[in-house]
Amino acid sequence: MKAFDLAPSQQAMLHHIRKHRALSRAELGKLACLSSGAVTRFGRDLIDFGLVRERPLKRTGTAAGRPAQVLSLRAEGGAAFGFAVHPGWLECVLLDFDGSEVCSARRTLTGTEPADVAELALSFVQSTDRRHDTPVFGAGLAVPGYTTIDPQRRRTVDALESWRELDLPAFFSKALGMPVFVENDATAAVIAENYAPNAGNASVVMAITLDAGVGGGVMVEGRLLRGSHGNAGEIGWLYPYGKPRPSALDYLASIESDGVLEQRVSANADIDAATRRWCRRAGRQLVAAVNAGAGWLDPDRIVITGALPLKVLDETARALAGQPLFEAQTDIPRPMPVASSYGAKAAAIGAGHLPFYALSFPVTGT
Repeated sequence: MKAFDLAPSQQAMLHHIRKHRALSRAELGKLACLSSGAVTRFGRDLIDFGLVRERPLKRTGTAAGRPAQVLSLRAEGGAAFGFAVHPGWLECVLLDFDGSEVCSARRTLTGTEPADVAELALSFVQSTDRRHDTPVFGAGLAVPGYTTIDPQRRRTVDALESWRELDLPAFFSKALGMPVFVENDATAAVIAENYAPNAGNASVVMAITLDAGVGGGVMVEGRLLRGSHGNAGEIGWLYPYGKPRPSALDYLASIESDGVLEQRVSANADIDAATRRWCRRAGRQLVAAVNAGAGWLDPDRIVITGALPLKVLDETARALAGQPLFEAQTDIPRPMPVASSYGAKAAAIGAGHLPFYALSFPVTGT
């Protein structure tokens, strides 16, 4: 683990570079509210730390003279692991410092105790062929569950009941031998969607995650909207247990499959008649949550993620897009819901971003 004691201005610069991928010094100064001298001084420090590089901007015309220089993240500047607990399996990824995926794996859960998950996570860490000179900033773990009065503990789903009394960051940090940031799975997913290559410069990103339950996450200007108790986006109460709900487990039960959810996700199962009916019903059920979120937050990107096959996520997003999102105010700009390009990897990728995110913003789950 490599630690940096970054000044607030350096944290802000790193945040904006990660969000926009490449910025000129003038653009960076404007976004971070820094003078040109401060940008030069702090930028030189980030370059010396090995986190940022300066490169010429690609020319688009035939202009003569020295090309403009931009600052961007160094992929080799660090690495981080991301893990997400799904119904029946552990999603594992390794990210470079610029957020690109180095490798990934799905490991079937043979048990749901914290020690079982820690063992699988550690085996993935040990199996990765990382560059020996690349510092590891830590790992992120996405779990289905909200925070309680103690921010280090989570009210996890019933299948992970034994996790509720544990200080999860401390337990997994000790098990993996590195700092581990623990976050809600929907919150982790929205981090991935915020930094996704197809996100552009979206200022408000809203993600709905269909997993063991139903959850939501929001990022505003590249920063997590957490709420007073860290549970912003906790929309699962809208869909009570024991009733049809738009979750991945409900999907598997509704299509009367005798298969395993992990197998259907890995195979990207096709859309049959039963699946199409489920997607339409899920779209109708989600419209109230999306309507409210869109009304309060005015997002420019709404993404459907979760532990479902990509084709099912896409069909659900289409069904949701066909619902009336703004019934009385049709002239309000609104984004159409889209399926995550990451599919079931979104939460793990977002978890992998957590150690990098913590360089710019405080993260409580460690």
